[in-house]
Amino acid sequence: MTIRLTQKEFIRAQPVPLETHAWRRDGEYPDHDHDFMEIVVVTGGDGIHRSALGEEVLHPGNVFILRPGAWHGYRNCRNLSAYDCIFGMELLQRELAWMLGDPALNYLFWSGPLTPPRKGTLFLKLPPSRLGVCRQYLEALHLPFRPFEQPGKSATQAVESAARPLGMFLLLLHELASIVPKERPGGSEQPRLH
Repeated sequence: MTIRLTQKEFIRAQPVPLETHAWRRDGEYPDHDHDFMEIVVVTGGDGIHRSALGEEVLHPGNVFILRPGAWHGYRNCRNLSAYDCIFGMELLQRELAWMLGDPALNYLFWSGPLTPPRKGTLFLKLPPSRLGVCRQYLEALHLPFRPFEQPGKSATQAVESAARPLGMFLLLLHELASIVPKERPGGSEQPRLH
């Protein structure tokens, strides 16, 4: 049975629904899906990632992007460490809608994972030099970002402070877009926003 993880439970940051969590795991983590987007960047250890595409042996530098409804889980993890960068779909429909026009960024979230054989999941591999840079951005995103939970902070201050995580996220996406294959099977189609 697949567990459903919801945005309401896992993403509390506002006005930008974006959070990053660092984790370390041994053993198994049950199959689950989400109603939000997830980018996982493996930084250490090893294990096996299960999804509708089968099983993938994990090593540092593996990246996978999961769309809402794409299930996955982990098994045989040995000191597996990673960052989960999770965000609400509304981010792709508002602040990041312009990415539809950029072929590499479009591929990360739309044309890549939405091709029928990929079933909402996209795998990439970061070379060690790019993994180090991505890790810096993920660590910066991992810093607490909860402007509305800080007493005395106005809505205007919260919106202004949203620039930091959104900026770091864009830098992370730039790094991920740089490793998108030049030849993208099924990746030339430009989906429309509804």
